[in-house]
Amino acid sequence: MAEQKADNWEDLRLRLVSAFVIAGIGLGCVLTGGFVFAALVVFASIIMMQEWDQLMVKQPKRFRQMGYLYITLPCASLLWLRGLSLSADPIFGLTLIITLTAVITATDSGAYFVGRKWGKHKLAPAISPKKTIEGLMGGVVLAMLTGGIFIHFLSLPVVKLPAILLCGVIAVIAQMGDLFKSWLKRQAGVKDSGTLIPGHGGMIDRLDGYMFATPLLALIVYIYL
Repeated sequence: MAEQKADNWEDLRLRLVSAFVIAGIGLGCVLTGGFVFAALVVFASIIMMQEWDQLMVKQPKRFRQMGYLYITLPCASLLWLRGLSLSADPIFGLTLIITLTAVITATDSGAYFVGRKWGKHKLAPAISPKKTIEGLMGGVVLAMLTGGIFIHFLSLPVVKLPAILLCGVIAVIAQMGDLFKSWLKRQAGVKDSGTLIPGHGGMIDRLDGYMFATPLLALIVYIYL
């Protein structure tokens, strides 16, 4: 039992270190914008396409071709969102990306810790046995709280209540992206989409929450503007 706890702690510590390194690189590129951010997105898309091809080895060709939409749409959405600028807020795109990242991170953290502490009812046992309804609710609540804080302190030019509710919707969509990734891995019979990131697996493992949430946010912002 002691050895198992030690292994769990080592795994958690590795995940945290990797997460901080990735967050530092990502934040630096987001703040810089322009070519640097575009290069990061292109690099991530290339890695994810390689991982997708490995996951889809046993799938029909038409299904494998869905990867182009699954990967390029959220990447294009990220680039479009980052480039947005309003007369009332010249860094609107930057604050959007930062808020989106904070909301998805809060979703993952809330779902993990609430699900681990109080999770009893399975969310989708056939796809991801560890995910629970309580974890999903914890992720949604923390995402809305985090989104509200970032919207307020970054002074995003949006109506606060609908924007906070949107954060809750994004949390649910992000979890759907996580479940879809779990389904892909279950179909391929693998534990992780890749081995690039210590403690996390592949690039798809790390960015799964963005794959569905980012195009949704881009669509809503497009309609809003």
